[in-house]
Amino acid sequence: MRTPLNKSRNEKKREAKRAVKWGMDLAQFPPPQIKLILKAAALEQEVFEALMLAKVLSEMNWTRYKLHGRIGDLQKW
Repeated sequence: MRTPLNKSRNEKKREAKRAVKWGMDLAQFPPPQIKLILKAAALEQEVFEALMLAKVLSEMNWTRYKLHGRIGDLQKW
């Protein structure tokens, strides 16, 4: 297995796809549960705000997909 600094392009893509799916699944929960999950995962308030925005924009599939991608990027930090 490679180190985090030495990941292949395909490994990075797989990780990004998992993060997007996780963000999309997480957005299905009500806000109080999301806050608890993010607190347990030690994620920033910015991730919560992005998830709340994703819930509001749920009727725009492409926008939601891109936003969840951004959430995935934030989770990597």
